[in-house]
Amino acid sequence: MIMIKVSVIIPVYNVEKYLERCLDSIMKQAYQDFEVLCINDCSTDDSMEIVDGYVRDYPGKVKRIDNKKNLGPGESRDRGLREAEGKYIAFFDSDDYVKPDYLETYVREAEKTEADIVMGGYIRVVEGKETVVGIKSLSYTPWLYPAVWMRLYRSSFLKGHGLRFGKYRIYEDNAFNYRCLLEGARVSVFDYCGYYYGCNPASITKTKNGTEKYRQLVDNFRQVFEEYRNKSLFQANKEIMEYVYLSDIVCCLLLQSRHGGKEAAYGMYQNYRSQMQEMFPEYKRNKWIGFGKLSAGRRKEQYATTVFMLAEKLGLGKVLIRLVSL
Repeated sequence: MIMIKVSVIIPVYNVEKYLERCLDSIMKQAYQDFEVLCINDCSTDDSMEIVDGYVRDYPGKVKRIDNKKNLGPGESRDRGLREAEGKYIAFFDSDDYVKPDYLETYVREAEKTEADIVMGGYIRVVEGKETVVGIKSLSYTPWLYPAVWMRLYRSSFLKGHGLRFGKYRIYEDNAFNYRCLLEGARVSVFDYCGYYYGCNPASITKTKNGTEKYRQLVDNFRQVFEEYRNKSLFQANKEIMEYVYLSDIVCCLLLQSRHGGKEAAYGMYQNYRSQMQEMFPEYKRNKWIGFGKLSAGRRKEQYATTVFMLAEKLGLGKVLIRLVSL
């Protein structure tokens, strides 16, 4: 039996406006040894009529898989993983699209390096404006960019380590990739940007419910922490894990302050302090906090984290939250 080279897994939920663009970009790939698994997460619009058209036009290549109830992107990807037959796994978001040489370039890098995970940069698209986001090949780069759509995974690594996304609908990428790294994945970071990441205002990650985002962030990370805290790879990467967790929490805090009001943000602030004190009691001394300390990673998050921690060290954390909430 000849193995399919790449399984492209796409959760689909009410994305009729973007779905054809996504699927067309895949079907027009220069590299054609792939299957596309469209996971119907109980869409109520015409998304599945669109998928059915591709199933008819590309029999055996595009497949429709139906969830019995709405599960969210994480469990939908898990469903795809169970059905996937490819040597490699790619996770696409249904409102995004890729360059024609995307799969060819990623597979070539994976075959050349024999890595478990290959990751490259992307093109961010906001209201038609494109911004190329390249990434540097540094030891900590995979921790700073947790999105699964930036990566190509070796299927045998994921299945061999029993890696799954689970039930969470927000920050599920983070926990999944942290587990990959803590299971010893060999990662190749290379200089290629072929994925167009579109900012769909209706998507889960664009919602302004800071309290819910915070809760799921904490729950996801807490599970990883409890599972790996006594293992050698956790200890070896403790400082960068401490930093990325702190950075994510700070962004949630500031989001809640801006959109949810200061009272809710104050409650989150108290929880953040107890969480960090319990898991990473020396977090205020983290070596990666500071302007220019990290030569990779998203600048806005680095800036926000640095400013917030400077305020914290001066005892002005709550004052900053109050100012942001005005």
